[in-house]
Amino acid sequence: MKILVMGGTEFVSSSLTKYLISKGYIVDIFTRGIKPPKYAGIRKHLKGDRKSIEDLKVNISNEKYDYIFDTSAYEMKDMQKLIGILNKENLKRYVFCSSGSVYIPSDEMVTEEFIRGENAKMNKIDLVLEI
Repeated sequence: MKILVMGGTEFVSSSLTKYLISKGYIVDIFTRGIKPPKYAGIRKHLKGDRKSIEDLKVNISNEKYDYIFDTSAYEMKDMQKLIGILNKENLKRYVFCSSGSVYIPSDEMVTEEFIRGENAKMNKIDLVLEI
């Protein structure tokens, strides 16, 4: 099983990547290349700007992934660019991991029922990413 993690050096993405590696999956990560991963076991550390269609094409378009975990998209167009260049031959699932950025800023603990802000459109991503 071949997996791409968009992100992979911080926060949720590094924990996810380490878990996938521990389960024996073949894992590539795509990051800006600013920080090296603090763990071993990835097949490829792909480096580029995810907002650059050229960087995505050069690094990803010829690969055949079974699963993609996207933890670094900030805007819907980030995901649209990636979906547009993917080789979808083996792709079984594209998983978008959202963040608290869909909610309005607050000093309170944020829950899923909290008021959504400007980035709330990210919540409806399944309408855009039909593969």
